[in-house]
Amino acid sequence: MSFLSRLFGGEKPVLETYKEELGRVNSFKEEISKLNQDQIKKEILSLRQEVSELEGKEEISKKLKNIRPRVFALVREAATRTIKQTHYDVQVVGGFTLADGKIAEMRTGEGKTLTATLPLVLYALAGKGSHLVTVNDYLARWQASLMGPIFNYLGLSVASIQHEKSFMYDT
Repeated sequence: MSFLSRLFGGEKPVLETYKEELGRVNSFKEEISKLNQDQIKKEILSLRQEVSELEGKEEISKKLKNIRPRVFALVREAATRTIKQTHYDVQVVGGFTLADGKIAEMRTGEGKTLTATLPLVLYALAGKGSHLVTVNDYLARWQASLMGPIFNYLGLSVASIQHEKSFMYDT
């Protein structure tokens, strides 16, 4: 497999690659919809604790891959409750693609910022911080304020770092 094939997802269609994992995310929907915010926050905190107790990059990576359907389902529910936007299946697949270190191409208006919340929360559980780079200061601040309620709902913080200043989202 060439470098470009690995970078862009290989020979297998992307939706087919993540079909089973997407099914797992969707299988949590009813259960998670019954949880209140405190229960969701506690679960995120518990997962964060589990990951923080692991040693070694490989062990952490394996754990994150195992828990990501559950984490993605929790993020999806948080988005629905806070900003009234639910990740479409294609956005969840985009989240898997990004979490695997691949490039996910999306057109204007297809929800890149919402898609990015999925792997951002997943990797935030490792306790090393997650970063999303945007093309300008305005977008960084605006997108942090748009998605801030999701992260806040899950007990995580979000900030925007700009040229000569920074902002932290606070409810």
